[in-house]
Amino acid sequence: MEKSIVKRIFEGVKERKDKIALIKDIGISEEMFSAIIDSLIDDGYLVKTYCDKKCSKCILGCYRRSNAKIYVLSKKALEFLGED
Repeated sequence: MEKSIVKRIFEGVKERKDKIALIKDIGISEEMFSAIIDSLIDDGYLVKTYCDKKCSKCILGCYRRSNAKIYVLSKKALEFLGED
């Protein structure tokens, strides 16, 4: 996986950009984006959590309901960005 794409995803997650904005910003397909997110979760860079309120912006772009799952940066991701 290209490090510059990973860094841009991490920065987008940190800034709470929604999924569509991130995909457009990075210039990759939705399928590729989803595959990268899954890989980052498996590798421990993103941590699954749940919204306690309806989100207006999140990485998943679901805008659906309370308790929707979202992902946040792990300590490993912050170290990657040099922000530990």
